[in-house]
Amino acid sequence: MSNLPTTFLTHSQRVCRLYRALFAPTHREHWSARLAYRQTSIRKAQYPPYFAMREKRKKVYMDWYVKRYGIPDPSMM
Repeated sequence: MSNLPTTFLTHSQRVCRLYRALFAPTHREHWSARLAYRQTSIRKAQYPPYFAMREKRKKVYMDWYVKRYGIPDPSMM
């Protein structure tokens, strides 16, 4: 059914959300994940407690990782 052109569809099929989704244009703009989740300096200025806690957690995790597994070999990175 999805290979049929829209001219062969009935009026109710063209109106139905399911059929509209099948024949909708597939070229939609998507923000890249890096751009969408990037933490800017403005964001950091707006939420200083969150980013301070985040940096603290990163440091604790890195200390735990180095203690448990050692310093990673540069060739492995």
